[in-house]
Amino acid sequence: MDEQGVSDSLANAQEQINDLDDPNLMEAIDDFNARFPADILEELNTLDVEELFSPPITTDYDDSPWIGQWSRFTELVPRADTDVKTQIDRYGREFLNILDFRRFFAEIIERKGWHRIEPSDDVLGSENMKLAKATVISLQEEVNNFLSNPNVQINFNERTRLQQWHRQLQNQYINQPMELVQVMLTMLRKEQSILIFAANRKEEASTITKQESQVERIQTIMNEISQLESSLQDSSQRLDRLHTEFQQLQIYTSGNIKALDAYNVQTLSSTDAKTYNYLCKLRESIINNKQLLVKAHQEQMRQQFQKLVLQIKQEILHWQRMQACANNGRTFPTTCDINHLEDCCNPLSKLLTKSLEQLVRLLHLEVDTVANESHMISVIEGLRQQYEDVTKDLIENTLVLEKQPPQVLMKDKKFVCQLRHLAGDGLSSHQFRFDTQVWLINMETARTLMEGDHIREIKPSGRIVNNTAKADFSDQTKQLLVHMRNMSLQMRQRGDRGRADCVAEEKFCMVFRSFISLRFPSNSEYNVVAQTMSLPIVVISHGKQEADAQATIFWDNAFSEQSRRPFEVTDTVPWHLLLSELDCLWKKNCREGPGSSPVRGLDDSARKYLTHKFLGRDDAASIVNVTWKQFNRDNLSGMGFTFWKWFFMVMELCSSVHVKKYWNAGLIKGFISKAACHILLKQRQLGTFLFRFSDSNLGAVSISCHTYNVNSGLEEVGHLEPDTISKLKSRSLPDIVKDLKFLHFLYPDLPKNSVFQSYYTPGYCIFTAFVNATVCY
Repeated sequence: MDEQGVSDSLANAQEQINDLDDPNLMEAIDDFNARFPADILEELNTLDVEELFSPPITTDYDDSPWIGQWSRFTELVPRADTDVKTQIDRYGREFLNILDFRRFFAEIIERKGWHRIEPSDDVLGSENMKLAKATVISLQEEVNNFLSNPNVQINFNERTRLQQWHRQLQNQYINQPMELVQVMLTMLRKEQSILIFAANRKEEASTITKQESQVERIQTIMNEISQLESSLQDSSQRLDRLHTEFQQLQIYTSGNIKALDAYNVQTLSSTDAKTYNYLCKLRESIINNKQLLVKAHQEQMRQQFQKLVLQIKQEILHWQRMQACANNGRTFPTTCDINHLEDCCNPLSKLLTKSLEQLVRLLHLEVDTVANESHMISVIEGLRQQYEDVTKDLIENTLVLEKQPPQVLMKDKKFVCQLRHLAGDGLSSHQFRFDTQVWLINMETARTLMEGDHIREIKPSGRIVNNTAKADFSDQTKQLLVHMRNMSLQMRQRGDRGRADCVAEEKFCMVFRSFISLRFPSNSEYNVVAQTMSLPIVVISHGKQEADAQATIFWDNAFSEQSRRPFEVTDTVPWHLLLSELDCLWKKNCREGPGSSPVRGLDDSARKYLTHKFLGRDDAASIVNVTWKQFNRDNLSGMGFTFWKWFFMVMELCSSVHVKKYWNAGLIKGFISKAACHILLKQRQLGTFLFRFSDSNLGAVSISCHTYNVNSGLEEVGHLEPDTISKLKSRSLPDIVKDLKFLHFLYPDLPKNSVFQSYYTPGYCIFTAFVNATVCY
């Protein structure tokens, strides 16, 4: 018997019992038991009768603290600063599987009584469990109604993900409702914390940012170096006094200080006894002060040196990460330049040398007993070794690539690099012109080196011509540089010849090694290998691979972590972050020289257009995650190319000398569809036109115009055949506009001659072949 049948039987029995007097109650119950099999009675006993007959549970509450939160959250996304966007990125990754559900059912989710449910109370039949189960059932009905509504317009992928979520509600959360409560509360509280964090950031916008900038961190390091310098200066002065006292003691003892241990005080005269006592006190003072100086190095300065070297290494890693960001056009005003880092490394290396010199001087102050001196020598030697290790660590990790090799590298094409050693002047390592070599290595070798296996012999992935150079020191700038010129890469054929993307996604890097000889104040000598790696490189053999290679590099520069395993990078990123990175890259490529128009980036209309092209909808503020596969493997719907290929070719067009100045002057609309052109131009007078980027022709710009169609006798919006860079080399955009007599006004209503007069080619002749341009309606 199903649950409904049991419920009906129970209701009928209850009505019979209510009609009977008390004396007949037991007889009615016996009759009820006799009419129902034992298995059905057992099932009845397990049912929650109160639940069967209780009124429906309310799941929606007007006092919910989450109402309106999604709206505020999505409004925050496009205007969030870097730190807030980082948190939003983490949120998107954490709740990737339910973002569509959150977006489409935002108001419904926010009105549920999540705040009234205690997730830890999972006892069957408890009020919390009842409300949780009712909420799951309610959401299940909402999703089902949404998916079955023929008027709902969602794309295939969104529908698929919502159907998966609906099945999860049916199969998992209906039986474990508290799991869903926990998920939803975690998500809502995460959104709330990001909103609070963003509000606090806004309040602090007029003051110093919450997170210390690199410039501030470098200043802190320089302040600590100054304090360390003062401490060393103080210890140096104390050491000078100790040496003076030591020399006095040697004079009084004729150079045999340990002879004081052999004297019998009782046999000395009073004058000699006074002298003896004075010498013993002087000796004791020297011993105590020597121990204090050693202790200062051991407990304070040594740790400060180790801490500062570690901090500098971290700041160099940050600077290298900023190099990658800069290659995408993203700059950070609070990032220091390489000179600031050098201003930390050189003074620190000099202080390390001074510390080693002090330890050598302390070793020469042998005034204690043989046993005690033996222990002190052991302590000082240990300190000396630690200081030398710290110095080697500094030398090994302060070689940096000031000028990186091209990240998309064409085989057999000349390129240059420039390295700088940031601690070269401080240790006078420039006195010997050391050699520097470079190799191209693959990902596996890079990982081996990064993980600490400093293999001496490197198996290169290709041969670099002119891969060795000597260091040069400039007396004027005090910089130790390595110029590597006229290099080129030779590499065998590789990869699957049937897949160009296989080659264009393979990452290499260059590893540089400088072989430096060091000599310390203790006369110990070391051959140190300073090593650094370039940013990731994609090697190509012909121009057809460039767009795909640039996509790989763009993605890596934009989304790799500062500390990562070569060359790992996330496969999924929020769309708004990708859009922001594309804007930076666009500005970098389209920027003109000094004195020209300010660079024009991707405005709101361009972002809306790109969002629709990539996602199939106009909601640019949506927290939607996109993948590398969507970005540069899957072709756009109905097209034979990817989103990146289309964007890259348009960017190449717009950054060319033939288009750049017109784009930055605001004369090219660019990112607009044919349908949107039709709406805009149809509302304007005849002869109104605008420039738009072609959807189907890569790297081409077309003129759309409101004109009269002679064939149909109607006013229509037509589109001229798109022009590519090759065409614009022989005929500029302004000259094309000048030639076409049916073009009169640049959208919205600017007379073309007033706009383009200054751009017309002097003495330009109109060619009939050009005038008779074909307009496609």
